[in-house]
Amino acid sequence: MSWRVSCKTALLDELFTYIAGKTEENTLQKECVLALPQLETLAKMLGFSLDDMSMYRLAWSWSCEAPLCIRKSEFVNGMNAICSGVKLSATATSSTCSASPVKSPKKEFEPILLALRNHVETLDGALRGDVTKFRHFYRFIYKWVQSPLTMERNMGQVGMSIETAVELWRMLFPHYREFKRLDDWITFCTSKKLFPHGIISRDLWEQLLEFTFVTDYSKYDVSDAWPSAMDDFVEYVKSKE
Repeated sequence: MSWRVSCKTALLDELFTYIAGKTEENTLQKECVLALPQLETLAKMLGFSLDDMSMYRLAWSWSCEAPLCIRKSEFVNGMNAICSGVKLSATATSSTCSASPVKSPKKEFEPILLALRNHVETLDGALRGDVTKFRHFYRFIYKWVQSPLTMERNMGQVGMSIETAVELWRMLFPHYREFKRLDDWITFCTSKKLFPHGIISRDLWEQLLEFTFVTDYSKYDVSDAWPSAMDDFVEYVKSKE
């Protein structure tokens, strides 16, 4: 036996309000948002963590626009889309708190949280099995983390901090795509003085994914349209061999 998950607006509003909590930021803004502290709360409720890619996958699937935030409208619209296409078995919806993979503060929230967890887990499989989807997801991440917490502005340049990029690369590779030289790449980025401003540009971020398809560096051509950092990295690897 199974039934569709009920996503009544009032219930979604109540769930969002619970996750959002009372913060000064949400009091001052026109539209409430789930920022990093609230995203951590949501992740824990779903049985996930900010140290995995779960909230990134969720934000990507909902096309979230605000850096490191999920707006209330995005949450409500996204949940309505999820619930309209999800059926949960009687076994799943009647699970005890100890057996349930989600930590629901109210019984009424549990079916919604189970549907959301299922959605996030399904996305993980889809991204691992589809290079094109993963490419879109990978590019989305750069845009979504552009905030004062993860962005540095020096001499007119804007980009992702190396520290943030390294954390993300370690979560993305090899979980979604193999990059045999990941450790070498991270050592190269963090030890070489190639990034005097401490930032990774959008172009370098995006081109690194394409660079992971290059497996034989002996055939690497510096005349190809790679960022200069890739040229230097190939030389760095060759010098170690």
